[in-house]
Amino acid sequence: MTSEIIVAVIAALGGLSGSVIGMVRSSRLVNYRIDQLEKKVDAYEKAKDHLCGLEEKVEALQEQVRALNAGIERIEK
Repeated sequence: MTSEIIVAVIAALGGLSGSVIGMVRSSRLVNYRIDQLEKKVDAYEKAKDHLCGLEEKVEALQEQVRALNAGIERIEK
């Protein structure tokens, strides 16, 4: 009977250790994937900020072109 108890304890410890190892590995994978997503979001935010800056510059250049065209039209008249 004691050998059966020992086998049961060993089986329980094996099951518990397998579960713990599985949770730790799963947690590491989830953390790694979250880190990778955060890096992608940071890159997206940088690109978005850069694009916003470019849009502002384009708008300023368009305004300058309009002013130059208006000046040319006044000169031609």
